[in-house]
Amino acid sequence: MLRQITLIKFNGAVSAEEIESIGRGFAEISAIVDGIRRFEFGPDLGLMDGTYDYALVIDFDSQGDWKAYLEHPKHVAFAETFTPLAAAAVRVQYKI
Repeated sequence: MLRQITLIKFNGAVSAEEIESIGRGFAEISAIVDGIRRFEFGPDLGLMDGTYDYALVIDFDSQGDWKAYLEHPKHVAFAETFTPLAAAAVRVQYKI
C-alpha cells in the first residue's frame, strides 16, 4: 500500500463556505477510484502558529491506483478549480 500526505497553505483568507466546498469536493473524489482505501481531509484546527491550512491523508492499494487518482478527469477538474486558492502545497508518498 501507498500513502500520500498533502499539506496546503491558502492564499490569504479563505471563507468557511470555500472550505466547506473544498471538503465536499474531496468527499466526491474519494469515491472515484476503487484503489483508494482511506481518504481523510480537513482544515487545520489552529492550535499552534506556523502550520499549514488544510491536510489530506490518502491510502492507495498500489502505485497504479495512486496514478489513476492523479489522472482521473474529476480529480483534474477539481484541482483546476481549487488550485487558485492555494499558495503552496507539499506532498509526500511512502509505502505502508
